[in-house]
Amino acid sequence: MSDDLRPVPGDPGAAEVQSMLDLSGDEWWLGAEGDYSTAAVESMQADGTHFQRLIALEWPVRLNRGTERKRIRLLIAPEDALGLAEVLTHTAMWLRHAGKKP
Repeated sequence: MSDDLRPVPGDPGAAEVQSMLDLSGDEWWLGAEGDYSTAAVESMQADGTHFQRLIALEWPVRLNRGTERKRIRLLIAPEDALGLAEVLTHTAMWLRHAGKKP
């Protein structure tokens, strides 16, 4: 693991977090200033058959060690979007709680 990213001190899952965080050669998208946006859309399935319903998500980013700003655009199934929202909320709440002094 590189020295520019580490698990939060005291995280009981630090070993698992550390195993996924090797920034030495990897590119990571970092959130940048700007608005997030979402929309409900329909897209034809990869095999050319009927349309499937998806969530379109767009947000501003920049690459680590860079300054150029871009917008990430993602199409995701509704059930995956709910799962993502759940794990993001769980981690954000844990991080908020970890920052409070007893």
